[in-house]
Amino acid sequence: MESGGPMMMRTLRLVVLFSLLLLTACQAARPDPAVDEEKSYTGTLRIGTHVFPPKPKPYVPASNIYKEVWNERALAFMEKYPGVQIEFVSVDYNRNFGEFLENPEEMPDIVELTLKEAWLAALEHLDSLAGRLEEEGDRWEGEYRNVIKAMEINGEPYLLPVKSDPMIVFYKPDLLAANQVPEPRDRWTIGEFEETVRLLSSRGVGVWLPDTLNAMEPFIRGLGGEYASSDLRVSGFLDSDATANAFALYAAMLRDSRTAGEHAMYVVRSTAAIHDLANTNYSIAPFPAAADGVRHNVSLMTGLAISKHSKQKELAWEYMKFLLGESSDEAMEFIATHTLESGGVNQRIGEKPLYEELKQWTKHEISISRPATFDLVWYNDPSRDNIVPQRTREQLELYTDAESAKTDLQLWAREIETKAPLLSSLANGAAGGNDG
Repeated sequence: MESGGPMMMRTLRLVVLFSLLLLTACQAARPDPAVDEEKSYTGTLRIGTHVFPPKPKPYVPASNIYKEVWNERALAFMEKYPGVQIEFVSVDYNRNFGEFLENPEEMPDIVELTLKEAWLAALEHLDSLAGRLEEEGDRWEGEYRNVIKAMEINGEPYLLPVKSDPMIVFYKPDLLAANQVPEPRDRWTIGEFEETVRLLSSRGVGVWLPDTLNAMEPFIRGLGGEYASSDLRVSGFLDSDATANAFALYAAMLRDSRTAGEHAMYVVRSTAAIHDLANTNYSIAPFPAAADGVRHNVSLMTGLAISKHSKQKELAWEYMKFLLGESSDEAMEFIATHTLESGGVNQRIGEKPLYEELKQWTKHEISISRPATFDLVWYNDPSRDNIVPQRTREQLELYTDAESAKTDLQLWAREIETKAPLLSSLANGAAGGNDG
């Protein structure tokens, strides 16, 4: 036994050494998990965008002196994936949208849509994002997830929001102080706003109030009205007693706000081109809440969808994630910045502190806004209001009480249901409701 000991020990050492060498070789041959996770993409990614003015031919992203986030992110993505070429295609409702629906195989891999375009016109051609969002776990958890939810269709996400233009309040603090009118506060209400309008009017100072359906909607909702049902039936809602009363109350504010004097306050979209915004001392306030504290802002929104017919779905999703970033904060920063840059606000007021203040308040309002009811389609008019029948300011001011308002609202509801794009099919029962 003792004489065999050294031989056994040498054999044992050789076995152990061989095992270690074999283990090392196996580990060297095994792919690095980090390398595994680094995906590689190639090919052309076609992205249909809403851009004004529309471009007649496809175009590639290019940087400019303003370093706008939409193009800069696209360029950074192509730098990360050198085998990928991004091609933008201008899409608008009254030019080529119908052509893509007639030939869905020609649709871009990613297409920018309003909620109503996605829901009422293109839904059968879009992939749900539910599974992809679930796989992302808590990515974008927070305010941006709420924005995604606001654009759901029947509880299902098809759109990743990229633009949202809510209503906001610009005011001149010096002019308010000169007239002994308190500045707006974060949680102010429509009642307080109404009192501000009256005080300023009594001093010969004006307030600019909106007079188009989409822009007036947060006031009407805050005063107890509603434009349409969840399935976009307008009659019975726009002309209901509650909505007629809300319009009568709003019409009184319109009359009070009319003055030949200087305007101390503007209730407008975040991208509004106020003529003296760049060279006057302005501050910004949120849209006022209803009497019960509930905030009813609405926004002109668009989101990115993936075409069911795309052969680059994984690349499309990778790009959409890259665009919005890793967190809710990054996504909210992107959506606010892209919205303001798309409206040219960055070029109008540049690097002034007001621009950063505006961006922060825009994010604040985006987080609680829902899509405007009559933001139906995107076409080559960036206001997106005139596609729905409207009333003039003078006509609205004639709503001296709920009864007079209701009489006209009944006519207006029928006009909208028969003349507005996409809604005429609903009036004939061609689509179901949106529970989102």
